[in-house]
Amino acid sequence: MMRAIVTGGLAALVVAACASAPAEAPAAAAATTLSDEEFRPLLQTAHFSHKPERKADEALTQLMARPDLSDAQKAEVLYRRGSMRGLFIGNWPQAYPQCAMRDYLAALELGPTDAVETKIVNDLKYQVSRRIYFNQEPFLGVPEDCKPYVDQALAKLGPGH
Repeated sequence: MMRAIVTGGLAALVVAACASAPAEAPAAAAATTLSDEEFRPLLQTAHFSHKPERKADEALTQLMARPDLSDAQKAEVLYRRGSMRGLFIGNWPQAYPQCAMRDYLAALELGPTDAVETKIVNDLKYQVSRRIYFNQEPFLGVPEDCKPYVDQALAKLGPGH
């Protein structure tokens, strides 16, 4: 008799367990991004507090890798890094108009703010126009991985560039 009660009780527990709702997975922590007030000093420090400029390029690259940046903030970091790469031609391996174009195109894909987008498009036009001057001595070091971005920039800008 005791065996029947125990068996019946176990069967009831099994049925009850199967009928209950599945446990919900713990909610993933909401991704947090830096506020513009927190981001702005980090951007300024990375961009302007490192000499030579190659170190600023590295600092901007490290800032870009942070998981707490919004897409618009990442776009601004890429814009700043691209600007440096386009200005200090030949000072480090990535400092060429073609590499600046790569950063500008990536920034545009992220959805920058309107103000930053305007700057990116203007600088992209400028770098496209001057690329021809850096395919000769002493500027023969354009990295192979940056060369394809000329065609992409031209396609993005449309006819006449």
